[in-house]
Amino acid sequence: MLWKAVVGGLCAAFAFSLPTTKVLAQEDCTAIPTIVGSETTSVTVTCGPGEESAGFATSYGDGEYDGDGDDVVIISGGQVFANSESGQPVVDGTSDTLHEPDLYLIELRDGNNRFEIRSGQIGVPADTGVTIVLGNGDDTFVASGGTIYGGISPEPETFPSPDGSDAFLISGTAYIRDKIWAGTDNNTLMMTGGYLGEIQFEDGNDNVDISGGQLGELIFLGGTNQVTLSGTGQIGPTEGEQPAVEFLGGTNTFTMTGGLVAGWVSGGGGTENFRISGGTVAGEIDGEGGDDVIDISGGTLAGDIAGGFGFDEVAISGGHVQGDIDADSVLLYGGRLDGDITGLQSLVIDDQQSTAPLVLRDGVLFSGTLAEGSIVDTDLAKVQNGSFLSQNFSGFSSLSVSNSTLGFTSSQVLDEIDLSDGSTLYVTGNVTLEENVVPEEEEPDFSLFASDVSVLSHTSPFADVYLTSSSINMINGSPNDVLQVGDLTLQNALLGIDVDQGAALGDQILVGGVFTVNGLNTIQVNLVGTPFFGATTQIPILAGGAPAGGGSFAITGVPDTLSSLFNYEIVPGAAGGLFLLATPGDLSPLGAVKAAIDAQPVMTALDAIDSVMDDAVEWSYELPGSLRAAQVSPTFGIFASGQWARVSHDGFEVSSGGISGAGPSFTADDFSATISLDWNAAKHFGFEDRYGLNIGFFGGYTSTDVSLDPFMSFTSLGSAENESGMFGLYGLFRKGFTYTLVSATTFIGETDIVNDLLGSAGSYDTTGFAMTASLGRIYPLSDRVRFDLRGGIVGVTFTGDGFTDSAGYDFGKSRVSFGALKFEPGIYSEHRLENGWILSPYARGEMQVRFGYRNTGSFEGSEFDFDDSDVSLSLSAGLNLKTSPKSTMSAEFRGKASSDSTTIAGKIGYKVAF
Repeated sequence: MLWKAVVGGLCAAFAFSLPTTKVLAQEDCTAIPTIVGSETTSVTVTCGPGEESAGFATSYGDGEYDGDGDDVVIISGGQVFANSESGQPVVDGTSDTLHEPDLYLIELRDGNNRFEIRSGQIGVPADTGVTIVLGNGDDTFVASGGTIYGGISPEPETFPSPDGSDAFLISGTAYIRDKIWAGTDNNTLMMTGGYLGEIQFEDGNDNVDISGGQLGELIFLGGTNQVTLSGTGQIGPTEGEQPAVEFLGGTNTFTMTGGLVAGWVSGGGGTENFRISGGTVAGEIDGEGGDDVIDISGGTLAGDIAGGFGFDEVAISGGHVQGDIDADSVLLYGGRLDGDITGLQSLVIDDQQSTAPLVLRDGVLFSGTLAEGSIVDTDLAKVQNGSFLSQNFSGFSSLSVSNSTLGFTSSQVLDEIDLSDGSTLYVTGNVTLEENVVPEEEEPDFSLFASDVSVLSHTSPFADVYLTSSSINMINGSPNDVLQVGDLTLQNALLGIDVDQGAALGDQILVGGVFTVNGLNTIQVNLVGTPFFGATTQIPILAGGAPAGGGSFAITGVPDTLSSLFNYEIVPGAAGGLFLLATPGDLSPLGAVKAAIDAQPVMTALDAIDSVMDDAVEWSYELPGSLRAAQVSPTFGIFASGQWARVSHDGFEVSSGGISGAGPSFTADDFSATISLDWNAAKHFGFEDRYGLNIGFFGGYTSTDVSLDPFMSFTSLGSAENESGMFGLYGLFRKGFTYTLVSATTFIGETDIVNDLLGSAGSYDTTGFAMTASLGRIYPLSDRVRFDLRGGIVGVTFTGDGFTDSAGYDFGKSRVSFGALKFEPGIYSEHRLENGWILSPYARGEMQVRFGYRNTGSFEGSEFDFDDSDVSLSLSAGLNLKTSPKSTMSAEFRGKASSDSTTIAGKIGYKVAF
């Protein structure tokens, strides 16, 4: 140790004459020179894990190497900081160390240098200025890890302004807290990971590609620049709400397919082209000066789009713009826009140009100054459940709408709107189409608009409307809507209006200019309120001068509504304008439900009576298959039956006021159940050996559920249900195999009815009476087979009380009555089974010819007559299975048909004699 002290003292004493050699510590960074011949051409500086160094320049010696070669600095660990006791790295093979830097921590001078940091740390947190200087030449900066405090610049103050195209490659976990000054030449930044606080490019043609990592701010001062953001890359500070990308000059293209801009994007005085197809911009896009193009086909923009000065164009074909748009030209092809659009000179909307649907907010504003608009193949109104989305137009000289829909709920400012090719304008409320009022200092030279009808030919202070094969629809359930226009020209157009016929009110169009009608135009009427069916009503629908042109009108009611029950006519007013005459037409659909439900309980009751009469004959003659009722006494018996039927009816022939036609078809589900008490009077009085006399008493329950089918333009007319109790008696007189059978029955019930046309419901009482008389004879064909030949007459009358329904409409009393002749042959057989049971199949036919059929009703004083077919045929087949002297199971199938209806009936039950 003594020799070291001695040497050290001598060196200190004679420092003025002896060269100094730094002793390299194990933890120090190193510099390796590249020597060609006797000349050093470059150095490579390396710092590894655990090593450290003070700041250094890549030159050494006294003129031995000036640092102008292609130097390499690789930091793969350790630390470089200004006050390191290790000093500058020793140049390998020499006694020299690298020079101390002039101003910065690490200085690379001229030459195509490469700086690479993989790990470790450069600088300390207190360093805030430039830390690393890359120097002149085409330099490469690579950061895949480690930490750099301070900035990176190619321009140390002591050097001339450098040139060279530098490349900055940042990836992995690299952390560069501060700024990179990229210089004036054509530079490149490629970032796939890590963090960079800021980068600023000068006037070169620079290229930035960020697919990962985070860049705090990106600034361009000029040149022609390209920026691509994709993947998981982020530009902008973590907290957002600050500039993220700033183009302060030059011609720039910003392309974004993914990632995040956590702030706003700002243009400069040059021309910017922004293309966004994915990712998220958390702030706005501001074009500032220049003619900018902003194209959004995907992704999310949380802020506004401001074109700034110059002629700016915005095209939206996808994605989601949450703010407003201010631009000279806007093209909307798809995507979602939550805000308004202002500053317009030109507007094009075409939803068919993109696969992404176009979604605008309700009440969106399109505003400009003498702007021209075109809407093609786009459903802006998006009508759902009777409501629509609205739009607002202000400052338009013309608006062309083709095969599209619009919705207005408030006044608009435009000179002309031209709807064609099946377009529809929906109107609700009081809407005025106002003409543009241009301030004098902005008023254009009208001589330039010689072909523009909207500018030269206004005859009123309101917008002109041209409707060609298109519609204005004011139907919304309110008859108080008003549309104020200037000139109105109709060419094969459709006008839809609400009319309160009872109050003589209707939607109106006010024409302040010339009213022209060409071709065949249609007015569609939707009745609202409570219609009055007693007389013709006159309603004003259009105010203005007398119509010009050679066109005409056709008037229809809205299908599937009460509007279709009126006849309409358009008449001119004495002082101009048009009036609608509404006259009640065929009202029979209103009475169709009541007619169907009144007719069907009669048929249900008659079928139940026939079943009782069949059981009476079978009981009295002990026909095969008969239910031998339990003998309550020597002269009494009891039996019961039940049945269900499905009826499909083609509809009645309806006549009213000299007009007749087919009524609606309907379906009925019928059910009946009866129980009978039979008294053998002949046996009781002791003359049964000469002739027989049976007297029966019966009662039961019937129900009928009727549903009407769609009719004319009506999808639903209504439904009804009748429930009735029935009671009656019969008498059966027989002598040998010949018999006479008479009956009298009363049925009393209530009907609940729903009328879908009127949107109402009600109920009323019903009463019916039926009498039957039959003459028959039994023919034994063998010991097991007998033939029953029967014929007779039927008379029936039914009354339904009048009532007022829930909508206040009066339905008068209804009546159903008729007589009929019947012919009913039947055949019975008996088969005894081995277990003692008796299987008895049977079949019966019926032909019925009705006469004097009447089915009448009324609605609001209008009388209706419903006629039905007079001839019907039916066939029944069934069997009884007698399992004991007191019990029988039975089943029957019956089909019935006429020219107007078909019936399929089933009868099943378990009968017990008591």
